[in-house]
Amino acid sequence: MTIPSTARRASTRAAFVLLTLAGAIVVAPRCIDAQRTTPAVRQVTVAPAVTLEVLDSGGTGPALLLLAGLGHTAHVYDGWTARLLRDRFRVIAVTRRGYGASSRPATGYDSATLVRDLVAVLDTLGITRVIAAGHSIGAAEAMLLAARYPTRVDRLVILGPAVDYKRYVTMQVARNAPAGPEPAPGSYHHETVADYTLLAERATGAAFPESEVRAMFAVNADGTVGGSSARPGAGTAIMDGLETLDGVTVTVPTLEITQGTAPLEVIHPFWPQLDPGERGYARQLAEIRREVEASLRATFARTAPTRRTITIDGAGPYPFLTHPGEVTHHVLEFAATGR
Repeated sequence: MTIPSTARRASTRAAFVLLTLAGAIVVAPRCIDAQRTTPAVRQVTVAPAVTLEVLDSGGTGPALLLLAGLGHTAHVYDGWTARLLRDRFRVIAVTRRGYGASSRPATGYDSATLVRDLVAVLDTLGITRVIAAGHSIGAAEAMLLAARYPTRVDRLVILGPAVDYKRYVTMQVARNAPAGPEPAPGSYHHETVADYTLLAERATGAAFPESEVRAMFAVNADGTVGGSSARPGAGTAIMDGLETLDGVTVTVPTLEITQGTAPLEVIHPFWPQLDPGERGYARQLAEIRREVEASLRATFARTAPTRRTITIDGAGPYPFLTHPGEVTHHVLEFAATGR
C-alpha cells in the first residue's frame, strides 16, 4: 500500500534527526553509474537464523572491509568501490543486521555482537586480515574490531572525525542539538527515487549510488519512496548498545580522513532559502558539534596513538563521496606505506 506523502516525509524526517546526531544524514542519494562490474552479493550466516548482506568485489590485492554509518547499508560504497578501488583491493562491504537485505532479528544490536558478526563474515570468506574502514558508527565498529581482534586488522581507516562516537552522540543529545537544516523540496518533487536523490545531493553534496536509497527505503510499485526499510528501533538499539572507547587502545596504524572547516553558506548551498530561525538552528548545531568534537579529540589520542589525520576542507560528512579521488589517494598511500 502506498504510504501517504505526509507519512513518508515524517518517517524520513525521523530518520534524518537520529542520523544527523550520529554524523550520518539520511536522505535518499543521487546515482553514480558504476563503470565496472558490480560486486557479488552474498548472504553470509553469522548466527543462527541471522545472515548479513555482503558485497564482495572479487578484486585483487589486500582485503578492504567497508562498514557503513548508522542507517546506511553496504551499498553506500557502491560507486566508490566500482570506480576507484576494485582493481587495487578485494573490497568487502557489509550491511549490519537490521538493515537492507540483512536479517532483522529482535536482538543482537550491541557493539560486541555486531563486531562478532564481522569476524564471522571474515571467517566464512576465508579472510585472515583486513584493512578495516568505517564511516560514522561504522568507524566505531571498525575501531572495536581492531581493538578486540588485533590479529584480524592490519590497518584502520576512519572516514570522518576520530572520536568516541558513543560520547559524541550522547553529548549532542545532552546539549539539545537541533537537527541539521534541509532544503525545501521543489515544486517538481513527487516523492520518487529520482526526486529524493536530487534532494539528498542538495542537502549533503554527496554523490550517493541509487542502489543505496533502494536499500535504505521501501520503494513502492509506483516508484515513490516509502518509509525506512530497517527494522523499527534498530538505530536506537545500536546507539544504546554502542560501547564507549574508555580503556580501548588501537595499536594498528590508523588513518583519519575528516572534513575541515567551511562557512555554513558553503556547507549548505541552499542557505539563502532558509528562514532566520532555520539559520539559527544551523549555527547552533555547528557550534555544538565543534565543541563536542574538540573536547573528545584529545581523549581519543589515547585510543589511537598512532593515528594520522588528513583534513579535507569542504568534504562534508561523507568525504569518500564528496571527494572520492582525494580519499582514494590517501587510502592507497596508507595501504602501501602505513602512513
